[in-house]
Amino acid sequence: MFVRNDQSSTLETMLLKEEGRKRPKAMADQLDLVLQDFNPIGLDDVAAVKLMNRVDSKFVVPFFLVPDILEQASLFYFVQEIQQRRIANYHTTYWDTPDFRLYYAHINGKLNRCKVRVRTYVDTFQHFLEVKSKSNKGRTNKIRIPVEIALALEASDFCFLHQQMPDFPVGTLQPVLNNQFFRITLVSCAMDERLTIDFNLSFSRPDGLKDLKVSPLVIIELKQDKNVNSPIASILLENRVKATGLSKYCLGVSQLYENVKYNIYKSKVQFLKKQLHDESIFG
Repeated sequence: MFVRNDQSSTLETMLLKEEGRKRPKAMADQLDLVLQDFNPIGLDDVAAVKLMNRVDSKFVVPFFLVPDILEQASLFYFVQEIQQRRIANYHTTYWDTPDFRLYYAHINGKLNRCKVRVRTYVDTFQHFLEVKSKSNKGRTNKIRIPVEIALALEASDFCFLHQQMPDFPVGTLQPVLNNQFFRITLVSCAMDERLTIDFNLSFSRPDGLKDLKVSPLVIIELKQDKNVNSPIASILLENRVKATGLSKYCLGVSQLYENVKYNIYKSKVQFLKKQLHDESIFG
């Protein structure tokens, strides 16, 4: 069981703040310019469209398509703005057992599966421990609590995990994957859906042995409480982009750990190479 350590908390704070200064300027500036065409929406108003129990649809696009997609979407969506920022910096630490039980549950298509992660909002330096579960009906539910740091949890945090996963050996969970990315959040003018656009993704192992940058990869995730007519879905279809299943966690683990089963995810990696027009992106 990983427990809190004040020295690790201080070190993690320094490292994450340094990462927060490393925004890919050219990419972010290009999108910042396009986002000026959107009307802003504050965090309190976004909270009204939280959709914690929702249906998700994911789309993978190469970065060069994103500015055009945003321009087409500007009439139908607000952009979330916090402290005059329209692009947010995220850091996620995923937790799993030493034998990757949560990873295998996902790639083997198990119903009623979940992920455990600590999500850090780098700009405001808030951490949340999250249990994200998916039901056998395809609905996604997320429950979270604030925590002190991402790489260590306190006893009360494990109590929370046990409440959410009573049949799972939560005491064996450990940090296995770090994921850094930048996110744009849009809310429909009808206030019935929310979508996130994640770009400049990178992955690393907490032990520092291996990392991976996938800058050309952009993941658009549409989040709805029910299926409604979505402007972004129509825009993506016009750009010949179809929904596809993709887990950032499974992608990162499959690429950074040699001892995990990878064959099941090979077809997904080949699809990404083709979609991004880059055969070398995953080595």
